Amino acid sequence: MKCPECGTELKDGEKVCPNCGAKRPGYFNFIKRRQLREKETAELLDKSYIHAEDVSKTQVTQLRVTYRGKLSEEFTRSGIKAAISGLLMIGCIVVIALRQYTDLMDGLDTIGTAIVLLGAFILLFGNGASLANSAYYLARLNALKKQGVGVSKINYGKNPTAVYAGGVYEVAVSESCPACTTPTAMHIEQVQDMLVAVCNADRNHLYKLDKARVINAVMDCEFRRSGLQYVPLEPEKEQPENAQEEGGGASENAEPEKAETPSAEPAAEETLQSEAAHTETSVPGEDSAGEDGDKTE
Repeated sequence: MKCPECGTELKDGEKVCPNCGAKRPGYFNFIKRRQLREKETAELLDKSYIHAEDVSKTQVTQLRVTYRGKLSEEFTRSGIKAAISGLLMIGCIVVIALRQYTDLMDGLDTIGTAIVLLGAFILLFGNGASLANSAYYLARLNALKKQGVGVSKINYGKNPTAVYAGGVYEVAVSESCPACTTPTAMHIEQVQDMLVAVCNADRNHLYKLDKARVINAVMDCEFRRSGLQYVPLEPEKEQPENAQEEGGGASENAEPEKAETPSAEPAAEETLQSEAAHTETSVPGEDSAGEDGDKTE
């Protein structure tokens, strides 16, 4: 448990914090102890979850791709595993039903019956979890198959799985953590649709994995294995910050031009008004000159 005041880790038997001197919550102070436990749990969950804004823009490029076999063979293996789990579940249900509704197990004593039922329930739930995991894996693998080429992290604690050209591949990071002073391995996790390389020693060291680079590594592995030609995808390029500043400056310079454009309209209107005034003033002169000519005649 941690100190409620300063957060120092308290050892068993310590009633006072060695750092700040605050008293440790009493054993029967259930509300305070529960609040501290919930706070510690929330902190651990927040550290374990990767936030997209915490991922470094630096990209990890050294990858290791391993060919695991044909896609059809992977479907067969997973299907057989799911079928075995399903049959074992049915067998456990049959054993429980025989004990509950028949007299076939009446010869067992209480301890024997308890062992049989306990084993049946453990196998039932264990194989149920295995069946659910196999079904989920098959569904995700089928989704990658429909994409043609793709990569996704399917199972927790395992490397991402890639599908390409009818084969199944495993993707891992081969380089050490760039932020650690000593060589430290990294593993891959997935946040929504983004792959992230995470340091095994410090989860604060997070680096983005470009999916285009991962797929290129998978296609290159297949090229070296079977000679299948491929067109590499263009990796994502980071936009420099000065480009945004230049873009902003260009937009600022363009605004005065828009402001100067309406000023030409009043000038054109003044020109038209002056020409109209000149025409009106010249017409009466011509009429007066004509009248004088008539009088002279």
